[in-house]
Amino acid sequence: MNIVCLAAPNVRILNTPFMGHGVADYLNGMGLLAAIIMRPLRWGRDDEMLFKGLRKRRNFPHYYENMLRHDRRRTASGSPIS
Repeated sequence: MNIVCLAAPNVRILNTPFMGHGVADYLNGMGLLAAIIMRPLRWGRDDEMLFKGLRKRRNFPHYYENMLRHDRRRTASGSPIS
């Protein structure tokens, strides 16, 4: 995982399931990209704002497409439902 190379005390890994490689575009569309970068620099980290904002991903059809794609792959591989 390439993100591990960025490990530092002030770096936080943001888990955004089912958003795919276009995650920056989707975060920008939800109004979160600038907030993720600038808000901690100016006022400190606000996890509550971030998690509430990430719920907006449910308004993007791409989120559900990725979720279905993931489920189809898991079903085809015979993985148990978790």
